[in-house]
Parts: sequence; C-alpha cells; structure tokens
Amino acid sequence: MPALLVFVFIIYFPGLNGPFLLDDYSNFVNVQTTDASWETLKSSALGDGTTTPYRPLSRATLILNNFSSGTENAYYHKLTNLLIHLLIGVTLFIFCSLCLKAVDNRRSSIPITLLVTALWLLHPLQVSTVMYVVQRMAQLSSLFTLLALIVYVRARLEEKNGKSLRLLFPIIGISIFSTLALLSKESAALIPLYILTIEYLLFNFNTHNTNNKRRLWVLQFLFVFLPLIAGLIYFAGHYEQILNYASRNFTLSERLLTQSVAVIFYLGQIVFPRLSEMGLFLDDFTIYRSLDLMVIFSILSLLALVALVIYTRHKSPLIAFGIAWFLVSHLLESTALPLEMVFEHRNYLALFGPVLSIVFGFNLLADRTHLSGTIKRTIAFSILIIFSFQTFYRTISWSSEENFAATQLINHPKSERTHNLLAQIAFKQGKRELALSELEQVSRINPADTSYHVLRVLAWCQDTVSEKQIVDAIKTTATIQHRKSARSVLYAIRNIEYLHSNGQCPAVSRENLLHLTTSMVNNPVIRNEALKYHIHARALAANNRLNEAKTFYLKAWRLKQQNLQPVFELIQLLRDNMRVEESCKVIEELLRSPISYNNNDTIKIDSLSASCLRAN
Repeated sequence: MPALLVFVFIIYFPGLNGPFLLDDYSNFVNVQTTDASWETLKSSALGDGTTTPYRPLSRATLILNNFSSGTENAYYHKLTNLLIHLLIGVTLFIFCSLCLKAVDNRRSSIPITLLVTALWLLHPLQVSTVMYVVQRMAQLSSLFTLLALIVYVRARLEEKNGKSLRLLFPIIGISIFSTLALLSKESAALIPLYILTIEYLLFNFNTHNTNNKRRLWVLQFLFVFLPLIAGLIYFAGHYEQILNYASRNFTLSERLLTQSVAVIFYLGQIVFPRLSEMGLFLDDFTIYRSLDLMVIFSILSLLALVALVIYTRHKSPLIAFGIAWFLVSHLLESTALPLEMVFEHRNYLALFGPVLSIVFGFNLLADRTHLSGTIKRTIAFSILIIFSFQTFYRTISWSSEENFAATQLINHPKSERTHNLLAQIAFKQGKRELALSELEQVSRINPADTSYHVLRVLAWCQDTVSEKQIVDAIKTTATIQHRKSARSVLYAIRNIEYLHSNGQCPAVSRENLLHLTTSMVNNPVIRNEALKYHIHARALAANNRLNEAKTFYLKAWRLKQQNLQPVFELIQLLRDNMRVEESCKVIEELLRSPISYNNNDTIKIDSLSASCLRAN
C-alpha cells in the first residue's frame, strides 16, 4: 500500500503547479482575511450569521491554506487535495476490505481490495476533482462518508461473527462522521441510502437473535428512516425554492432527460476512459429536450442496471452492491436539482462501485475458467499502466493555465467556459483583440450569452467606447437571464467601477457607470446582492447622490456584516461631506453588530468610536 501511495503521488505531481479556476476565486481565493486568528477563521468559514453557512468545514481548510501559503499560486492548495486523495485511498481500502468480509470472511480480500483501491486512485476521471482545488468539498465529504460507513459495517460484522450488536459505538461514530461530511458538502445526505444499500445487499437484515434484530432496527431508524423522513418533510416545505429553474436555460423535464444520458456517459467513462471527452468544462454536453433515441437507450440502460442488481443480489452480492453504489451516488446531483448538467467530480466516490463490480466479476470469471494467476496479474497490471499513463497525461495538462486551456480547446471547442478562460488569459497578456475574439466566439456558441457587450466595455474602457457599446452593455445587464452569464457581467461591472474610481476608465462617464450599476441592481438574476449593492453605492457616490449611496452602502454591509469595507467607505464619505453626526450613528450601529471582528478591524472601530466621543 505505501508503494502505491508514493506512485500515485508521483503521477499527480506535475499538476500541482496548475492554476486556480472558476469557483476557487469566489469560495476562498478572494476571501479577505487579515490574520490567522480563530475569529477570522470562524467568520470566513461560517459567514457573518446573516446567511446560512455554506460547507464551513471545507471552507475552513481552504482558508487555512490561504493563511499558511497565500493565494499567489495554487501549489499548496493542490498538494493538500492530493494528500487528502491518498488518505481517502487508505480509507477506501479499509471500507472495501470490510465489504468483502461481509460477503465471504473465509477468503483473503487483500488482492481484490488493493486492486480496487489502485484503480480508484489512478483512474483518469479523478484528476479534475483532485486538481480543481474547490472540489476539496467533494473530497472531504467522501472521506467522512466512508468513515461513517466503516463504523456501520464494522458493527454489523461483529454481530455477524457472533457478538452482540452494540449501539453506542455506531451511534456516536456515524453521527460524528455524518455531521462532518454534511459540513463539507451536501452530498453526504446520501449516507442513509448508502447504509440501506449496504444492509440490503451485504447483510440482508440478518441477525443472530431477536435482541440484535431490535438493535439493528434502532440503527436503521436513526440513520436511514429518520433522516429520509426529515429530508422529505424539508423538501415538501421548500420544493419551490429547491426546484427553482428560473436562472437555468433548461427545465426540470429537460434536466431529467439529459441526466439519464449523463449517468450512462459517466459509466462509460469509468469503464472505458476516453481522454478526448474528459475535462473540467463539460458545458458543451448536449441538452436533451425530447424523448429521442439516446434518451430512450439511456433510460433502458439504467433500468437494466437496476434489474441486474436484483438478479445478482443473491448470486453475486458484491457485483450488485457495486452497481447499486454507483446509482445511489448519483441520486442527488444527477436527478432533479437545478445544478449544472455535467461535472466529472460527481463520480469521485461513485467510481468505487463500477470498479468493485468489474474487479470482483472478473475474479469470479477467472476462477470459473481456471485462469492462471500470471494471466490475471498481467491483465490487472496492464490496466493499471494504461490508467497511470492517462492520468499522468491529464495532470500534465493541468500543470499551467495555458496547457489547461489548450487541452480544453482541443477536447471541447464548443465549450463557453473554455473560450472565456482563453479570453481571460489573453486579457492578462494584454491581447485585447484576441480576448474579444474569444468572447465573440462565446456569443456565437450561445446567442443567449450577451455578457460579451459588458466585457467589451471593460476591455476598452481605458481608451474609447462608443455610445452604442455602452447602451448594449446597459441593455445586457438589465435583461441577462442565465446565471453563468450573469456572474460574468457582475464581475465585469465590478472591475469597470474599480478602474473608473481610480481614473483608469475615462471612456465611461459617471452617468453611464450609474446606468450600468442601476441595471445590475434591478436584475434579480444577477446574484450576490451584497456585492451588487456595494458597487452601486460607489457609483451613486461618484455621482454625488449621497443619500442613495448611504442606503446601498448600509444594505451591502447588513447583508454581509463580516465585510467591513462598505461601512468604512460610508463613514469616510459622510465625514468628507461634513455629515459627522450621521457617521457616528453608523458607527453606533456597527458597535451593536453581533459579529466578532479581527484585531485590526476592532482597533479601527474603536478609533472611530473614540473620535465620535471627542466630537460630542
């Protein structure tokens, strides 16, 4: 096992020099932290108390990476992800070994378990989860999910071996690890279904006596039925919010049709990895809007997999378990929730199932056909070598932003995100014409994405922007309907305002800047209200509309109270305009805030408060 872990580390090593991407920035790279104090870490991970905490455990580890290594490059963040990947490999080895013992405790499970673990660790589909830093959320959720399941399987194995079924240890262990998994990512909500699958296919609800049977049903009630009932009650009360497709360019029925194809696509990539179809950006995946042949084939394939689980349940329970594991793993992210259509990381834990079924099935076939050990080892070694080369090739493509973008362009030329990334790279290199060409390509791929008009203003705001281009940008901001495009518009306007405030955007007048931010504030599809209001407040202040600016500064701060920049700017604005009494009232509200601020902010707040006392 140690040799395998070292080998996996070497295979992944080239990718550690790769870039931050996509949601990395909003989740932790751009999070403002001034020191490594407990209060700073808590507020960064949990939020300010005005919103629901979002995956706080995962965010805390990412913020700790920020403290220890900064955000200038992603090396240590990716290194942490890789070490977690190896740790999960060890955990998976233990879990797989226990599952094999649940079926047949007489045979040695080490060769099969080691092969399953090696294939899982080295599968090329895992690269985008390990190298995309923010997917630490998926990793940590997977780690704690496996630990919770290990506790359950161990308790059941003890009972199977003739001991009394203990309740205290599994109740404490499963509760702790399930909570940690949920604090990492919501996919841990599948733990009850994993437990039910394990019990149904590996243990068949069998116990040695009535007392143990009662204890088993206590565990099932606590960790299967109770969570499922609670989940159904929550869904019933929030289904309109949960199934809100307003900002998507597809409907619920279209998502369900497409996900049937996507799940079979995932399975195909697990069994026969095709690098040309892999990638972080899979937004070019076809959206199916009717019941065509591919959808029918996929639905029939899924039904066939369910039938295979039922058929092999008694004859080969591990094969049935592997198939069921894969299907259960996709019940949350590959069904009705209005998530983006396709991402490879949704297979991070799911991949274990097909690999287990194939390895165990091959082992059964080899035993029945009396295949020699040498041939079996040769086949297994050959597959591992192929996977290793494929994974190594993918990690090289992740080794720099340029390599990553070039590989994405080759494999997914119709991906909007790929062309947006190429545009960003061109902007960084000062190649504005090339950048705008890539953005125009996005508009050609998806005419509904009109963010190009706003980004064009950003690109040329230091030189010349025509009135028509400004009007197009304002119209786009007011009418854009798709969330992915809306986010691009939001950050483009933020950058335009920043350049304007520093005198670096002479092509955009104060009045047009205000028209732009007003359109942004009035469009509900453009989310992140705290940032929207802050940008708009600055534009209002630039136009000397101080009362309105004050209103939006306060809105921005009240929505996200751990971010003090809006309220500090407001206090300074009021004092610059001789409105000291109003500024002191804002400071009084700031002092009443329930948020614990870091030392530097506390010192500044105390200083402002003292100045008000002197003024009075």
